[in-house]
Amino acid sequence: GIYKQVFLVAASAVQLVPLGFGSNTYYFFPRLGGKRPSVSANTFLHTGLLGVLTAIAFAAFPMLLSLLTKDPEVVTYSGLIGLVAGFWMTGYLIEIIPIVNGESRIAGLLIVGSQVCRGIMLFTAGAVFGTVNALLAAAILHGVLQVSAVAWYLHTRFPGFHRSLDFGIWKQQIAYMARIVLPLMVGQLLIDLPSYAVAKLVDPATYAIFATGLFNIPLATILWEGTGIILLRQVTELDSRGERAGILALCLAAARKLSLGMFPMAAVFAVLSTEFVVFMFTKNYAASAPIFIANVMAIPTSIFMTDAISRIYPEKQHHQLAIRTSALVLLGLVLFTIGRNSGILFAAIAATSAITLE
Repeated sequence: GIYKQVFLVAASAVQLVPLGFGSNTYYFFPRLGGKRPSVSANTFLHTGLLGVLTAIAFAAFPMLLSLLTKDPEVVTYSGLIGLVAGFWMTGYLIEIIPIVNGESRIAGLLIVGSQVCRGIMLFTAGAVFGTVNALLAAAILHGVLQVSAVAWYLHTRFPGFHRSLDFGIWKQQIAYMARIVLPLMVGQLLIDLPSYAVAKLVDPATYAIFATGLFNIPLATILWEGTGIILLRQVTELDSRGERAGILALCLAAARKLSLGMFPMAAVFAVLSTEFVVFMFTKNYAASAPIFIANVMAIPTSIFMTDAISRIYPEKQHHQLAIRTSALVLLGLVLFTIGRNSGILFAAIAATSAITLE
């Protein structure tokens, strides 16, 4: 339970602090083709500085974690959590910039290699040492390797990129992100709120059952994230040429193709939920099966790739913000009123319902 809560906080920081700043490259690479080194250098420096500030904040204010969980042990890992989040938010650029730069094959190798490396390192740390400190140390080392890979890629593709900082372009990047930052933040809170609510209301053992049920199926994640990254790049290119009809056709085609995988996947995992959970996490977590069913029921909603559209039309963000804010407020009211005495399965169902509504 402690392990799950620690990495939940780290993952939330990775998403909320930079607020997807790296994805500004999808918008600016096609529009500022000759300035790609500057866009890359600005993005690398910006996320790097945010990573440093995140690590400092976690080390300086560890007691803030007590607001998110009822277990005081989580607070003792605050400094290490900050380092994990700091390195990971910069290292995440390895999953963005190669694709934006038109090198899908290299991007695929880097992304898969990074995920496999992280899995091996965390598994080894858990199997050999079996402590949360060891897992966090492995995560930090993986983050260092990721940041190194980003620096290597930028250096080989844009030699001397670190000398290409352009504060005029950086201001444009900030202005662009400012228009989409609130919907991104509310969207991430909508995803994370159920986990934090449960962590605050139950003991670590019960939270472990809940968090295990929210296990992300790697195949679904790969399909969704891979499609989303490629779609965003293609939509940006179409928009730069003024081909709006092509954007609609492309998004509908992506939804159709994703549905061929997502709907059967959700059905299979729902039917085999108990067997899958026991196989992956042993019989000790068999109670997570009902929560896992509620979790996989949200998979079909992922066929609607709205993020690509919202990012290229930042002036339309108020629609998405209104929808996500309404869903977040409704979910919060349900979790902290009815959900207090309704159990963790109710929280999982409420989370899935909110995501489906959004």
